[in-house]
Amino acid sequence: MLYKKTTTGKNLFLWLGFSWVWGLATTVASATNTTSTFRSYETDYTVKVFLADKFLSVLSEDFQETDITYKSNRPLALGIGFYTPRFGFSFSYGFDFLRNQQKGRTESIDIQYTRYMRNWYIDIIGQYYTGFYLDDSKQGSLYTVFNDMKILRAGINAMHATNDRLSLQALFSDTEKQEVSAGSFLIGGNIEFNQLTFGYNDSIHSGNRQTGKFLIGPSIGYAYSWVPHPFFHISIATTLSANLTYSNSWNVTPVATPRIGFGYDRDTWEIFMQYKNHIAFTDISSKRQIAISSGLISIGFIRRFNLQFKNPKLKQFMSLPKQKQKPSPNSPANDSF
Repeated sequence: MLYKKTTTGKNLFLWLGFSWVWGLATTVASATNTTSTFRSYETDYTVKVFLADKFLSVLSEDFQETDITYKSNRPLALGIGFYTPRFGFSFSYGFDFLRNQQKGRTESIDIQYTRYMRNWYIDIIGQYYTGFYLDDSKQGSLYTVFNDMKILRAGINAMHATNDRLSLQALFSDTEKQEVSAGSFLIGGNIEFNQLTFGYNDSIHSGNRQTGKFLIGPSIGYAYSWVPHPFFHISIATTLSANLTYSNSWNVTPVATPRIGFGYDRDTWEIFMQYKNHIAFTDISSKRQIAISSGLISIGFIRRFNLQFKNPKLKQFMSLPKQKQKPSPNSPANDSF
């Protein structure tokens, strides 16, 4: 059964259609530009301080336009990261006093790892969430809490940029700088597993409390970095996967991943904001379809610098050999949170 049009689906495909039409126009317009469009920073080390809001929600829609959205209740997190040419790590902590206690409590293990290379990026998702709520605003700021509702997700998505004038490291990582606006089509694939368990007090899904789906399929997309000023950039990327899944019969379901980034960056520091969302339609029947939406919104400050090490062994451990003037197209980027 193919995907049917509901409110969520219409908005999703309008966004994807607009971005791809715009992408085709900008790619053709910039095709004559053969000069270098990006460069690496001259610093080796980076400290990042950020605020991050990770979210996960379940959208359940029937075809009479009755929409239900189950939301997680995670507090805003403060994080810090340190990155070297060889490795990087970040840590964030959510303060419980920032959580609305009326919405219940969400317990979670959440790993969203992205590896950006110059012409490739890889997304890895590993999530286990327990505890969701419904916003019953019509009843006067009351919430229906489902403490035993659970979501398990695991997957990987890899995409390749076809245009060498665009650096994916410059789009959403902090190791390169896009100096001239450029765009590229993306091709790749997606594979993931999603298991959803609804709460015992959920009367809407009482007949089918647990669903588990394995999704696999090719992906296409477009990425563009707009540089209206030497110190300012806006980056946009969207991908769409046509995934094959089986449940009593074979189905084709979509998975979409939009991401947006803003940055004011100098050589030694940067202020940034990022948004990423992964939307997977996991269950489609003649009566209802279910989509899982997960991602993050973050804002923060980056400081770049160099260090001098007197100990030769420590210097060798912390540093990489200097790249040639024209680096390899797949030189690795620091990890993106």
